[in-house]
Amino acid sequence: MQYLLNGGKKKTDRIEWIISFLFVLSPILQHHKGLYINGGWTALLLGLPLVLIQIVRHGIRINEKALIAFGLMALYQGYIILDHGFSTGSLIRTFILMVYFFRFSEEGYEFRCLVSAAAFVSLAACAGLIAQYFSYYILSRKLQFLSVRTFLDENNRWAERVSSLTKTGSFYRPSAFFMEPSHMFIYSFPSALYFLFAPDLKKKARLIGMIIVGGILLSTSGMGIVFSVGSMVAYYTMYKNPQYRKGSLLNFLMPKTMVILVLALIILAYLYNHVDLVRRAVIRILFEDEKGYNALRGRTTAGKGMLSTMSGTQYLIGVTDAMGEDGTNMSGFQVTFYKYGLIGILLSYVYYLYGLARTRNCFQYLCLILLVISFVCAHTHGTFYMLFYYAFISEGYKKKKERLQISRILEVATG
Repeated sequence: MQYLLNGGKKKTDRIEWIISFLFVLSPILQHHKGLYINGGWTALLLGLPLVLIQIVRHGIRINEKALIAFGLMALYQGYIILDHGFSTGSLIRTFILMVYFFRFSEEGYEFRCLVSAAAFVSLAACAGLIAQYFSYYILSRKLQFLSVRTFLDENNRWAERVSSLTKTGSFYRPSAFFMEPSHMFIYSFPSALYFLFAPDLKKKARLIGMIIVGGILLSTSGMGIVFSVGSMVAYYTMYKNPQYRKGSLLNFLMPKTMVILVLALIILAYLYNHVDLVRRAVIRILFEDEKGYNALRGRTTAGKGMLSTMSGTQYLIGVTDAMGEDGTNMSGFQVTFYKYGLIGILLSYVYYLYGLARTRNCFQYLCLILLVISFVCAHTHGTFYMLFYYAFISEGYKKKKERLQISRILEVATG
């Protein structure tokens, strides 16, 4: 995979590989037991000495855009630790986070190690999903990669889900070694975006992005299905067309594009009518069940109820950061508003909006998707995934010839 990213011309420091693999495992391990708080914090703590060594060895080199992004994140993290009081433990955790934020902001950080490690994990999850589907539909046995014995005590609802996968007669939605299908999407889509849309990658590297997209689709996550279809349409209508390099979004109106879109609709209609797995996934996303819920309402209804209890200064500074399992069924916007109020909302979204304005290509698309799903997914503002996404977005600040690609939409709209 490293060969596909750099042509095998430059060997990468082994320390960077160790740091990268420990880091990319932390979002997954955060739900499991570990030596320090949980598995995620344990992974970050193990990698911390190596990160400090790399900072000392390579010196401090950081450009203006990345420095501003780091400053915005530092403001947000500083506000979080001060908002509801702090302890020695919270200071230690904030220090660990800031060291990683700073390292990812530096010019000398080997991003290809991180994206390769993350893609490797995503590809392993794709293989796991295929194995689970094969075992279930061909061998009539349910294959499980997770053990509830490693779960944190507060993750009981996921323990119940894992246990339900051993029962028969229910809608089978495996998630490899992730806690639930949506977790595979929120973990894997940044790597998919990079391998599909990053410029100057080899054609074989694009195949990695397509495989990851296929795995996300197999997860039957509602957000994942929308992303998979949208990313493939964007890839074949824009990036496979030479006119895209001229910056024209009118590719969507070209005959080739229209044929692709019509074929895609026909295929989706056929799958909906003939494949039970697809039909159930679409119904779960778009239509309400007997209780009036669908996948979207299930992620926002609880949050609306909690926000309705806020009053007075709570709108400004939030209620409490000790939510536990209650925050898992809220969107990133809702959980941040409830915890840290309007100040927390402002500081966190300014960071993502800055990334949207100051990056391009796949990094800009990542910021745009994060802004959208933050209203239905809590992990965009969670500790581990926010750090994970920061590592990807920061690479976008280091690219030359920066140009805001959203302006292309305005150019087409205004003629």
